[in-house]
Amino acid sequence: MTQEQKSYLEKAMQDPGDLFGAPEDVLQDDRLSDEAKVKVLRNWADEMKHILESKAENMHPEICSTAEEALLQKISKTLSGLGRQGS
Repeated sequence: MTQEQKSYLEKAMQDPGDLFGAPEDVLQDDRLSDEAKVKVLRNWADEMKHILESKAENMHPEICSTAEEALLQKISKTLSGLGRQGS
């Protein structure tokens, strides 16, 4: 892996929402290996879970049904699809 590829992967891992408009965009990125795509998507899912947990601590749970929840569901579906592609 070149330094440029490592730098790109690091950026994708640190803030996937900034680099990709939607989870499906991760799958379309030819610069990432399938393994890297899984890592990026899992990291993105963890980030969304953390945001949702933080919001839940400060609000009533029924208020936490947000765009973050929808994004987390899309990430999970995308991860599942990637797993089926690799089989």
